[in-house]
Amino acid sequence: MKTVLYTLDYPPQYGGVANYYSALVNNWPEQEIKVLQPKNCSFKGFNFLYYFFFLFFKSFGVNQIIVGQIFPLGLPAFLIGKKYTVVLHGLDLSIAQKRRPNLTKLILKKAAKVVAANSYTASLAEKLSGRKVAVVNPSFFPGQIDEGIKNKYKEKLELAGKIVFLSLGRLVERKGFDFVIEAWEKVKKEVPTAVYIIAGDGPEGISLKNLSLGKKDIIFLGAINEAEKWSLLSLCDIFIMPSRDISGDYEGFGIVYLEAGSLCKPVIAGASGGVADAVIDGQTGVLIDPKSITAISQAMIDLALDKKRREDLGEQGRERAKSFSPQNLAQEFYNIIK
Repeated sequence: MKTVLYTLDYPPQYGGVANYYSALVNNWPEQEIKVLQPKNCSFKGFNFLYYFFFLFFKSFGVNQIIVGQIFPLGLPAFLIGKKYTVVLHGLDLSIAQKRRPNLTKLILKKAAKVVAANSYTASLAEKLSGRKVAVVNPSFFPGQIDEGIKNKYKEKLELAGKIVFLSLGRLVERKGFDFVIEAWEKVKKEVPTAVYIIAGDGPEGISLKNLSLGKKDIIFLGAINEAEKWSLLSLCDIFIMPSRDISGDYEGFGIVYLEAGSLCKPVIAGASGGVADAVIDGQTGVLIDPKSITAISQAMIDLALDKKRREDLGEQGRERAKSFSPQNLAQEFYNIIK
């Protein structure tokens, strides 16, 4: 059976959705799966016709279409009349539901299968469409630790003997880094050796730095590369990203939680969106109310003062991360749609 993935997000584009589809295609159990990637346009006017005719002329001989984005690509797949599967990640469903609720429901109902990248999005799609939605979580690729980079950070940032909290990712409001900074003074009072490192850039960078003024031992590193990311994850004691839902913009999964877990690092995460699929509360990390600064500070203090608990959570996190391989993702997805 000839299958095509119709998507706007695919490498060399960067991001969780592109990585999801890369893992799917590169580990597809059958020999042939083709990627159709039109240019990214707005969903209006003649741009829709472009998406439609792109798929129409590219799908001759195709038995099945995997739709990477419900909008703007779901409607062309629906109109083509071939068997199609819709994949949902989180924000894509929120936007579609707000802009075109009836059309979204129709596309989901008529799909041969609907697959969500996390249980939370699956539950929302089931309520909207009244049909069963399968869940296939993302995978992650273990990285390499550069001991030279790791030691450089240790020396430059004077981290010896410190309890290192690390956040990394795009500096946007929903990641919750602002609330960690708000909680920091209370944490420092109970854990004087604590250091908080924030790696990444984004639109909230300036406001986060302003929020941290006058607070000791908060370090901003800016944008980092993959080698630096894995080295930082390796040297930290606790990874923290208390993501929260902001008007339907929520963490679809949080690959970085698995990346930290694979290196035996306990995580503190926000109980919102699809995070519960990535972090098991009390087993691989701690899930807290991401809108409570008190809950965030207390979780940070408790883990910082309990080395044995950090080790236990980290070890269990490493074991669980092993099951999230690209091969498993592709096989699970294949089994569902076949």
